[in-house]
Amino acid sequence: ALWASALPAVEQMEPYFESVGSIESIPDNNVSALAQDAAGFLWIGTPDGLIRYDGYRFRHFDNDPDDVDSLGGDFVRSLLAARDGRLWVGTNADGVTVLDPDSGHIERYRERADAAGGLSNNSVRALAEDADGGIWIGTRRGLDYWDPRTRQLRHHRNRLGAGTSPDDDQIMALQIDAVGDLWIGSWNGL
Repeated sequence: ALWASALPAVEQMEPYFESVGSIESIPDNNVSALAQDAAGFLWIGTPDGLIRYDGYRFRHFDNDPDDVDSLGGDFVRSLLAARDGRLWVGTNADGVTVLDPDSGHIERYRERADAAGGLSNNSVRALAEDADGGIWIGTRRGLDYWDPRTRQLRHHRNRLGAGTSPDDDQIMALQIDAVGDLWIGSWNGL
């Protein structure tokens, strides 16, 4: 026997698009990265700094070379709202700034000449958080891992033919899947 439903089909709702902000609130109307934190704030990365949108107002954060408690650099490439409440801000040429929105405390990580304890490169293109709260940092010259227990950085650079390193050091995208595997998008594929 065949059964036909007498219930009407539910109409698909069409998406609704609305512009938010203006040239005064978002410099040049250019958005390079987005993240939403647990409090619901929307963080907006631009080539001219970081913006927090609370649903009503835009608050601008930028670099002040004379203030160590300011954003490390103005061109924001990547954002990550971590589970611990801190915001990781990857910049085009000035490393990573970690902002605690509650306290205003800032930590900065940059490339160091001796490579010990610093980033692989100051151009940070991608960020991802693992289940342990560790942060993977994709740069133009390698993959770094910030360990939450030691608060230290480890480098994972390409070693040709080694299955224990990324295929390319020019990291463009990172994603951790449901089982905890790290997916790496680079100039040499996935």
